[in-house]
Amino acid sequence: MYYMPNEPQSMNSTSGSRFVQEKLCETKYFEMFFDELKEQVAELMMDNFGHYAVEALFNHCNDEERTILMANLRDDMDTVACHKQGSFSIQAMMDTFTYPETKFIYKAIIQYSLELATDHYGLRVLKDVVEQSQTQVPSQELLAVFMSIVKHTNPLVENQYGNYIVQHLLDVAPREVTDIIKEKMHGKFVRYSKQKFSSNVVEKCLRHSDLEMKAGVANKDWRRIIIKELLNKVGDLISDKYANYCLQTALQTASSDPLLLSEFYQTTKPHLENLVSISTYTYTHIYIFLSFSIHFCVYVCTLYSCNVRCMFILFDLFFFFFLDMVREKM
Repeated sequence: MYYMPNEPQSMNSTSGSRFVQEKLCETKYFEMFFDELKEQVAELMMDNFGHYAVEALFNHCNDEERTILMANLRDDMDTVACHKQGSFSIQAMMDTFTYPETKFIYKAIIQYSLELATDHYGLRVLKDVVEQSQTQVPSQELLAVFMSIVKHTNPLVENQYGNYIVQHLLDVAPREVTDIIKEKMHGKFVRYSKQKFSSNVVEKCLRHSDLEMKAGVANKDWRRIIIKELLNKVGDLISDKYANYCLQTALQTASSDPLLLSEFYQTTKPHLENLVSISTYTYTHIYIFLSFSIHFCVYVCTLYSCNVRCMFILFDLFFFFFLDMVREKM
């Protein structure tokens, strides 16, 4: 019998991995490779070449052997899912096998939902699990996956990756789950609207709540609740680089409720007039400043035969002077 020493190490190459894949088809080699590789599943799934052999191994296993491999992978699921190659391997398993064969993956998701949701590659696995669970998983198991994510709503909405899974749940999760998301964000919508990542979730909540109200399926008028919370601090939000988009979305969603729209207009009108005044002042003076400073710098440099660097230094001095003027006016 041919024996290939140190299979896990030999599969760190294209030829070694291909050799194992070919030999797995032969019964006399399968048991040998299975015994050698079953303890190395997690490590090999994260290898650029080894993952092909592991995927082939899974495909040639019977139910009992597959259960052994999955049991050996279970404790390292979070590490594998958050690895570039490992995440693709798990997604491939999700596509190849169906529930309940993949039940261990759902259990791992429930246990490590925060770690996966806040990782670039882990997020892919998490979204894939949520998508596939819509059709494959019993409702109670699916609800457990959703709840494991929404319990971390607050840290997730502020995370560069986590905010995407919260937005995704607002699209696919039942109302009992989406209401929990909004309840957890309630009282913090102003803060969230002023941050880069969480402001996207605030806008999503507004649109989702608007659709619920129009469909007549809302348990609570979250559209009004969120908009009124934002209006309480409209003076701070209207000129904020992220929050102003949330206010624009709030205006769009308020347009279907005449009373809410009127309240929105009355609350924002004084701040809009002030904003227009400041903007007119700012843009007019920017034009005057740029026109004057460029001509002056060119004139000075020409007069004294200065180089381009000197011209930029002069321009910087004028720019800082101009900023001080604007700050005093505002």
